[in-house]
Amino acid sequence: MIPRAWLNTAVVGLAVGLAGYAGFAWLTNRPEPPPPSASTPPPARSPAANLLTLTVPPMTLRTITGQSLRVPAAPVTVLYFMSAECGSCIGGERQLAALAPKLPAGTQLISVDVTPETDPATMVAQIARAVGAHWPQAYATLPVIQAYRVGSLDQVAVVTRRGQVVYDGPQPSNATLLRVVEATRTS
Repeated sequence: MIPRAWLNTAVVGLAVGLAGYAGFAWLTNRPEPPPPSASTPPPARSPAANLLTLTVPPMTLRTITGQSLRVPAAPVTVLYFMSAECGSCIGGERQLAALAPKLPAGTQLISVDVTPETDPATMVAQIARAVGAHWPQAYATLPVIQAYRVGSLDQVAVVTRRGQVVYDGPQPSNATLLRVVEATRTS
C-alpha cells in the first residue's frame, strides 16, 4: 500500500506541474501587439513608469476571506502579483511588510494571488501571518490578469485612483517603490 503522504505529494506535484504548463501555454500563446507603423508616434511614457502608460477600469477582487475589494480605491494602490507556492514571492511579501509602515497614509496595498486554483486561502493566510503581511490578500481573476498585463510572479503595479498605472514591472526595491508612491500622490 502506498503511504498517504506520498500520494498527497504526488497529487500536489501533479497539480503544480499542470498549473505551470497551463501558465506557460497561456504566456506563449498570447497575441503579440502589432508593430508600430512609421506614421504612428510611440506611446507616451510616464516618468515613473516601467512600462507604457496603461489605464485600467475599476475592478472587484475577492479576498481570501470572501470579501469584495474594489481596486483602485485609494489615491494610490499598490498591487503585488504573487503565488503562495512561489519562494521569491514569500520574500516579496516579507519585503512589502517592511515597507508597509512607511507608505503614506491612505495607500492601498493588496497582494493578489494569481494561482487561486492551487493556493487555498488557509495557505495564503498562513504565509501572510508568517511574514507580517497585514493588508488584504486577494485572488486574481482572468480579467484582472489581462487588465494589468500580468506576465510573471513578483510583479508590482502602482495605480492612481483614476486607474492610471504609473509603475508596472518587477518588484523594485522598497526605496524605489516608496519614491514612486510618493511621486504619484503628489502628481
